[in-house]
Amino acid sequence: LKNTVIAIQGIQRGKPFSPKMRSIKVRLCHAQDYVIGIRNGSNFLIENLDPIKHEIATYEISKPRYIKANHRLLNSVKIEQISNRSLLPKSTQIRKAFTHPDSREFIIKCNLHPFLQTTAWIVDNPYFSITDENGRFIIRDIPPGTYEVIAWHPFLDPQTQTITIPSNKTISL
Repeated sequence: LKNTVIAIQGIQRGKPFSPKMRSIKVRLCHAQDYVIGIRNGSNFLIENLDPIKHEIATYEISKPRYIKANHRLLNSVKIEQISNRSLLPKSTQIRKAFTHPDSREFIIKCNLHPFLQTTAWIVDNPYFSITDENGRFIIRDIPPGTYEVIAWHPFLDPQTQTITIPSNKTISL
């Protein structure tokens, strides 16, 4: 499935997040990336390459959670706008990805052009990837251990699987 975030959960050690700021380019009223993985609280740069203004808003999404014991809905979907600022033609702007601890989804969209949108999965570590047009992905240099892997796409419920990464080996999932 193209444009799916594949993220490994629970890695406590290993490589740090890249110090390079995430950039989202807007061209012809479309964002270059349909989905991204991003760390909560990190800054990202929005680059408007268009000759027109965009009204860029950010939202956090809290999805329903179920209590397994009695199968009842704990809360409903909640979408909360975090920011909304104009992005002038041919300009850049720094924003912050922010969600509350129980939210994992973050949307960056134009309120003037609703098809200009990027959806983000909040990641806990730099061990994540986005699937290509054939659903393939690679995550390198994962420390040995047993972890939960999550596959997330904006239109599907997250799927999880447990994997064990041995030392100096390649595995397929």
